[in-house]
Amino acid sequence: MPLDVPEIAQRLSCALGADERPLLTQDEATRRAEIIIEETQLIGFNLQLLHWKNATLAGRIYPYPAYELNDPRYDLNATGPGEKGQFAINGPGISCGDLLKLGRAFEIKRNILPQWPAELKKQLRDPQQHLDALEEILWLGRFLGLQTVRPKRVQPNGKDVDWTLSACSQPLQIEVKNRRKECVGMIDGANRGRDYPSWYEDLRGKFSRDDQASLNIACVTTYFDPDHALAQRANELLESGEPIDALIVWSYFTQCSNALTIFAAPSVRTILSQILAPVRREDEMKVILLKHLQRNTEEQRVVTIEEGIAKVMETFNKDDRAR
Repeated sequence: MPLDVPEIAQRLSCALGADERPLLTQDEATRRAEIIIEETQLIGFNLQLLHWKNATLAGRIYPYPAYELNDPRYDLNATGPGEKGQFAINGPGISCGDLLKLGRAFEIKRNILPQWPAELKKQLRDPQQHLDALEEILWLGRFLGLQTVRPKRVQPNGKDVDWTLSACSQPLQIEVKNRRKECVGMIDGANRGRDYPSWYEDLRGKFSRDDQASLNIACVTTYFDPDHALAQRANELLESGEPIDALIVWSYFTQCSNALTIFAAPSVRTILSQILAPVRREDEMKVILLKHLQRNTEEQRVVTIEEGIAKVMETFNKDDRAR
């Protein structure tokens, strides 16, 4: 059944902030719904809406606007006994799509890009790359006064970065990383958490200096609050001799502060403070309830539904025998 603007707008307007007020006005929700329908058709993305059961900080339950991605890595029913499930946490922006973020990314694209870059368009149609591709667009919206935005530009070292652009006349080269696998590493390690140098290994050798005097910026989306381990990894990267001028971190499911966390020398931080946009209310006030899946920590895998039931029954039987 084809989607229509009123249905999508109604779902968008249900999203509540920490203050239990809608994150979007009705006009904003309607406009974003129109853009979502038009842009998903341009991309060829089959949008399937999903009601994610969410809760406010006060515990009130409400449906959060989400959509399906059909990524088998999150399907516990597809994980057989003894097999490893990749992710330990489910939620909009991790295991399924966040409809607010989708609409915001489409708004940014319309304001900045004359058309969809072919590679980005292809990635958005791929359930396993979709969320990472969205982050590339969303990070563009965090900078002011954008001009000459170019995707996947090859640098002097022969490698490409996600974007080259000018923000308020300051040339930038930007590489975006989406750290969804933190959701495994933060729980039981697997060399993917913040306590491991692997947190920044994919940024090594990525940047080189260009003839535009561009600032090289690594933009990273994480799923937990900034902590000592993250700061240590960021400072190690900046002090490693890599031509990286700043690392900017956005914590999507933060519990303490929704501001951007910037790691950079004071002079670079001053420049960034002038070209970074204020955090939008829909980011600042968003609260999403995540589902933590059971983990077998020793084997570093998700516990299957059958294993979970067996464990409950084993505990029940032990208690019964004790009585």
